[in-house]
Amino acid sequence: MNPTLVPEQPTGEIEAHLMHAAIDGLSAVMQLGPLHLMGRLDIPDGVGEVVFVLDRVGAVMGQNVSGVSVRLEYWYGDTSNRFVSQVLTREGDRVRLVRPAAVDRSDRRMVPRYSVVGAEGFRFLVGSEEEASSVPLVDLSNTGLAFRCPQEMEMEPGMEVMAWVGLPGEEVVPVLLEIRNRRPVGEELLIGARMRNLLREHRKAITRLIIGYRKQRSED
Repeated sequence: MNPTLVPEQPTGEIEAHLMHAAIDGLSAVMQLGPLHLMGRLDIPDGVGEVVFVLDRVGAVMGQNVSGVSVRLEYWYGDTSNRFVSQVLTREGDRVRLVRPAAVDRSDRRMVPRYSVVGAEGFRFLVGSEEEASSVPLVDLSNTGLAFRCPQEMEMEPGMEVMAWVGLPGEEVVPVLLEIRNRRPVGEELLIGARMRNLLREHRKAITRLIIGYRKQRSED
């Protein structure tokens, strides 16, 4: 499948995608002029930025690269991801870049989701604070999730509902969910939802948790 460029992508989804790639430690290649530099993405200190960490500082030979356009490529399994950006500054092995306006990818999902069915320690509540219901969490990413609920529970596409995600060994994270889709599965509904207005520290906690959980499962 050829990558399809999506011109307008929500800023929150791009930030979540880059945060996931950084915490996962994915290797990346940055094209800077004729140079193809190996490194990895990292979480920036500032808002509206992304950081590329060079494997070899000597590869740029002390050049002033501020303002130079660059192109980055990295992979999630078989999924290719690319974006163009511009260098803000370089300090040692850390190259600060402008956060891209779009990511060109070969998979429609900005961030992979991971199944948490049967995983210990995950808790999920949905509804109001007064009448929240505990329902099974099916999968989770740092941008969205899926869960099962009784068919009589009112969950329609476009609705916004409050939920609370309990992470193993972590605090309970409150999230505002936008219901994206629903389909019957036996006597229940399978609901897909997107997280709205998630605090950056909460997104980071979810990202670290699901990546650690995935790596632990792959080692078992």
